[in-house]
Amino acid sequence: MSLEEILKSQGLTDEQIQKVVGEMKQNKIFTAGEENLDIRYSKLKEKYNALANKPTGDDDTSNTTVTDKELAELQKKVKEYEATVNVQTQALAEAKKESAIKMALVSSKAKTTDIDYL
Repeated sequence: MSLEEILKSQGLTDEQIQKVVGEMKQNKIFTAGEENLDIRYSKLKEKYNALANKPTGDDDTSNTTVTDKELAELQKKVKEYEATVNVQTQALAEAKKESAIKMALVSSKAKTTDIDYL
C-alpha cells in the first residue's frame, strides 16, 4: 500500500494528497519500500568510507628498506655462494675428466679387474 492510498483511506482529497506529496519532495522526505532503509544506508556508507580510507599495500614501504649492514651481509653471502659454485664446477670438471680417461681405458680393453685401480 502506497502513501497516497493510505492518505486517501484517511479521507483526504486528491488535491490534499498532491499537496502533501509535493511538500515531502520539497523538504527531501522520500518514502521507500524497505524497512529501516536509513539505518542500513548509513551502515553501508560507513563501511564504504572505511574501505576507501584503508591504505593499500603499495603505500607502506617502511618495512622494505634495507640497511647498509644488511646489504653488506647479503653481498657476503652471494660471494660465498659464488665461491661454492666455482669449487663444485671445478670438481665436476675433474670428475668428468677422470671418467673420460677410465672409459677410454675400458674401451681400449685395458687389462684390470678393478676400474678404480685405473
